[in-house]
Amino acid sequence: MTMTVFPNPAQDMLNIALTAERQQDVSLSLLTIDGKVMMDKKVNVFGNGHFQVNVSQLPAGFYLVKVATKEGVMVTKVVVE
Repeated sequence: MTMTVFPNPAQDMLNIALTAERQQDVSLSLLTIDGKVMMDKKVNVFGNGHFQVNVSQLPAGFYLVKVATKEGVMVTKVVVE
């Protein structure tokens, strides 16, 4: 699975694009830098999946986008302005 997060930095909407070669259950989370869960959703991805997260109400700062599957975890740092 691959993950692309844009724009970075984000102001209103954060886009998360996932690509999976086979169907997978995915846990998609947005965390503060100290680990507080701001958003958590379960999705099923096969091929290309695109998800948007509204970050306009979040305080400015650093956040982590975490994608977890049975095969592993990917984490990307993002900035909210």
